[in-house]
Amino acid sequence: MMPRPIPRGTSTSSAGRTAGLSRLLPQPNDPLLAIDLPRIESADDVAKAGAAVIASVAAGEITLREAQGMMKLLTAHARLLTAAGRARRGTGR
Repeated sequence: MMPRPIPRGTSTSSAGRTAGLSRLLPQPNDPLLAIDLPRIESADDVAKAGAAVIASVAAGEITLREAQGMMKLLTAHARLLTAAGRARRGTGR
C-alpha cells in the first residue's frame, strides 16, 4: 500500500494551518475602538453619537484620525436613515 500524497500547499502542522488561514482572512489595519455611543435610530441619535465621538477626542480617549473614521461612519449611517425615512414615506427624494 502506498502512502497518500499530501496536496501541495497543505501543511499538517498547526503553524502551517494558522499561516494559511491568516492569508485568507483579512487582518484589521486599525485597532478596535471602545466608545460608548447611544443606540442610533434617528438623526437626533446620530448627532448625539457625533457629540460622544468629539467628547472622546477631547478627553484623549481616541485620536483625531480615529474620530474622523467614526464621523464618516456616522455620516453614512445618517444618510441611510434619511433614505429609509423617505422610502417609508414614499417620497423617494
